[in-house]
Amino acid sequence: MKGKWCILALALICLSLPVMAKDKDKGVETRFDNWGIVTVPPDIIMEEGTQPFLTARSYGNDVVRMMEEIYPAEPVCWQIVEKDDANFQYGYMLRYSLDIWQVEAAIDGRQQVNSYLRDIGSRPSAQTLASHANNRLRTSLPAEWELVQPFTARKVRGTMFYESRLRHRLLVNQSYFTESVYALAWQHGSSIEIAIIFGHSGQDENLPDTLLAMLENAKKIAASGMTELSIRIPVIPGFNDTPEEIRDIAVFTRELGHVKRLHLLPYHRLGQDKYDGLNRPYLMGEVKPPANEKIQMLLKVAEEFSGVECQIGG
Repeated sequence: MKGKWCILALALICLSLPVMAKDKDKGVETRFDNWGIVTVPPDIIMEEGTQPFLTARSYGNDVVRMMEEIYPAEPVCWQIVEKDDANFQYGYMLRYSLDIWQVEAAIDGRQQVNSYLRDIGSRPSAQTLASHANNRLRTSLPAEWELVQPFTARKVRGTMFYESRLRHRLLVNQSYFTESVYALAWQHGSSIEIAIIFGHSGQDENLPDTLLAMLENAKKIAASGMTELSIRIPVIPGFNDTPEEIRDIAVFTRELGHVKRLHLLPYHRLGQDKYDGLNRPYLMGEVKPPANEKIQMLLKVAEEFSGVECQIGG
């Protein structure tokens, strides 16, 4: 269990699938929901997909499988290569979006959230979770792991980021090989955004730092007025259909700035026929679409706390 903890504490964050646009001089601009625009430099290649990493060699070098055993969450995975003259650096990024109770469960070593605390609205802060994670890291790391930097808070353009770094020393073919793990996390409302970056440790180790800077710059660009955002929120009964959830999203929308409009998208069953046609079970068959009265009430909450134009659908 100790061997898992070094990664467990890092599994603290989500970026949705991006829309790519190329600029020959600046690189590739990628929109990450909740972050802003990430500009990938021309010398870095990022492609969605999985790749093996020695850090997870006990799991067939499958980092995603290793993380799933710690907590069952689905990441978006990116393969990363940086070319500097004749040299190449390789990296791997997992992106998570978890609610704060999932993160708390992961840190406590539980596979399920404490539904009672979630139902009564008892919500820890990212600062508290980072402190608990650091306590476990300091006492539970196995011998081959080194805590280079505990979770440390750093404010970037009004957003508090929490960054941590570990090194993993492995014996491969009678020689020692070191891989590094970096985590960047931040909170908005009851959600935690997490980027976990795996990379090789060496004298010219700069790829992970470049990736971390790219993610932080996304928030800067969102605050610069260079982008105009529309936020679309699926409203799912039993998941985020409470006034508290919509309020937190609306507050984040106001703090993000330069948001033109916020859309509430009520859950519907229009896709159920597709599942039936494919002979696949429709796992949300028991979930009923929210009543119009409730959606109207949530719309008023969104309008009150977001300070932007709000609408249902669209």
